[in-house]
Amino acid sequence: MADNEQAKSFFETFQHSVLTSVPALSVLTFVLVAVKVFRVSGMEASTTVAIVSMANTVALLKGVVLTLLPGFIAAVIAAAVWRWAESLPVAGGETGMTTAHAAGDLALAWAMVTAGFFTIPWPVFLAFFLPMLVASSPLADQRLSSRKRRIVRMKRGLRILAMGTGAFSIGYGVAWAAVADTSSNWFWTILLVLFLGLFLLAYRPVNQTLDAWDGMHWQRARSTLRVFGAGAAALMIGYLALSQTVWLPLRLIEVQPGRAIELNGRTLPERFGAYVLTHDDKGASLLLEAPRAVIQVGPEVIAPNPQICIPEPSPLRRLFLRASQILHLESDPGSPYPVCPQA
Repeated sequence: MADNEQAKSFFETFQHSVLTSVPALSVLTFVLVAVKVFRVSGMEASTTVAIVSMANTVALLKGVVLTLLPGFIAAVIAAAVWRWAESLPVAGGETGMTTAHAAGDLALAWAMVTAGFFTIPWPVFLAFFLPMLVASSPLADQRLSSRKRRIVRMKRGLRILAMGTGAFSIGYGVAWAAVADTSSNWFWTILLVLFLGLFLLAYRPVNQTLDAWDGMHWQRARSTLRVFGAGAAALMIGYLALSQTVWLPLRLIEVQPGRAIELNGRTLPERFGAYVLTHDDKGASLLLEAPRAVIQVGPEVIAPNPQICIPEPSPLRRLFLRASQILHLESDPGSPYPVCPQA
């Protein structure tokens, strides 16, 4: 079976067995929601049952889907990269990348990776971008091989320009580190130097590049694209599904004067953070941020329309910034909401 037939069979099987199957999608959605709620409850069965019983079903489903949205985006990028990887040759000689099918797969893969630059955390983006860069660089040499002498001169100039830009980026980062504590500039510098290093490694003379990428190298490129793409998507979805991030916004709960809320014989403070599962004229059901527990309060015990607040920011927050924010193409204003006091 040819490579193109394998790629077509893989995606047709996925489409007809999963995307068009309502029972399969229902089971997948149920499993994702169940795992997410179980993790949110701190793996405590009574809290899990209480959340599912009291939470609004529509809000629960919408919230879990939106919480897992970056993971779904990573999965779509991985599928596009996988599709292009399956169109790569498995033997030496003609690469087959001049066909419209393979060129379209390559364009789709790069379009999705570019979208990931603005939508997914930068470590996950690098897991897609770097293998794509290394695997795609010989194709540019193949397209330009008819102008070998001119291309070699152009690459020599690009090397000089890249070395100068790399030296400037290092000096830029050192200067900023000397005058201020701007760790984002260090991230920017490290990322740019890494990119330039790969740029210099990938853009070799035309004859050397195409001769080196024989059948074994293409096979390794296929495996690398598959492993990094599928691994990054699985890691992203797994982290989002297993994290204890709740699908609802955290609220600043204020206890009305003369009222009190108790948990295990302990009176909670007058102001604390909690997630509002339900709130009507009969009272409210609250999921505490810390400790994770469901409590029920009567009518007029808490102030109406509680404001949105956020948990204490994680020290690993920079690992979840987008690549566009690391390179300062987009700002990182942080959350506009105040930090909630703990219960």
